[in-house]
Amino acid sequence: MDRYFDDLTRGFFDDWYWPFSSKRTHPLSLRLMENEPLFRTPLTNITEDESSFNIEAEIPGLQKKDIEITIQEGNLEIKGETKEEKKEEKEGELIRKEFRSSRYYRCFNLPENSDEDRIEANIDKGVLKIRIPKKEIEKREKKEIIIS
Repeated sequence: MDRYFDDLTRGFFDDWYWPFSSKRTHPLSLRLMENEPLFRTPLTNITEDESSFNIEAEIPGLQKKDIEITIQEGNLEIKGETKEEKKEEKEGELIRKEFRSSRYYRCFNLPENSDEDRIEANIDKGVLKIRIPKKEIEKREKKEIIIS
């Protein structure tokens, strides 16, 4: 039911997240979503200040080693996976065995003024924080073209 509701409402608030709109995600992320549907989309908070864009993504149960953050063709992709095996034993006899795995994926289109070379990320208590510094965009001078 949750997946159905997510699919139903996906894109409804995209304009609020501009320039991180999912409408402009890279086709790679769409292909990944079609081929591997069993993942969670982390909930995110996106803020902007004078010097940076900031993303906070909720990814409980994952550690630094479980997360991969990449930039490809102007898209910031967050992938994460963890597998955990729990066993309960009573006097050497296996009573119950449970497997738990979590997979996360999210893709953001980076704004033109993002400084991709200085992006920083850290994780604390299940919250991944990504700081994307801004850079100045070169302003082009006005040129007059002479008609011949």
